[in-house]
Amino acid sequence: MSARVSALLVLFGALALVPAVGVAAAGDGTTLLPQAGTTAQRMPRIHVHGSALNGGERTFSVDDIDRLALLTTWKILDPYKRQECRYTGILLKDLVGALAPKATHVRMRAVNDYVTVFERSEWQSLPIMLATRDGDVRMSVANKGPARVVFMQTAETEMAMQVHAPKWIWQVVDVEFQSR
Repeated sequence: MSARVSALLVLFGALALVPAVGVAAAGDGTTLLPQAGTTAQRMPRIHVHGSALNGGERTFSVDDIDRLALLTTWKILDPYKRQECRYTGILLKDLVGALAPKATHVRMRAVNDYVTVFERSEWQSLPIMLATRDGDVRMSVANKGPARVVFMQTAETEMAMQVHAPKWIWQVVDVEFQSR
């Protein structure tokens, strides 16, 4: 078995899952969520850890993430889709404030092991969202979910967005709060 397959089995197989009412546990660290007019689909949970995290290492569903702070909705031009999209989620500064106010860096890893790191100065000065919905629909892994990072573009942040384009990470499954 390859190291990548082993890592995915650990990620999706070893996570404890406590299903909510009306939501079935898939037994592999995911939640089966029915979509209107479709069969249930698997929604990975997001592993949260790090030296700056309050309350210790744990795993969050998308609903858990959404309950951490006031949800925000932005209509933005997505540079990767090349179309206007409406994303809903929580601001990165609110996520840090709720879970790790002393963090100086936030490291996010996607399901394909792509990693990006945000510094405190970025989430304090730039409008950055951890989006959990595209339109009114939760994002499946096939649609860049369970969560993704998006930036609000404004005239003031346009240049910064070009610099930060590689930080538009999607399929986020791991968030580490660091204090350096």
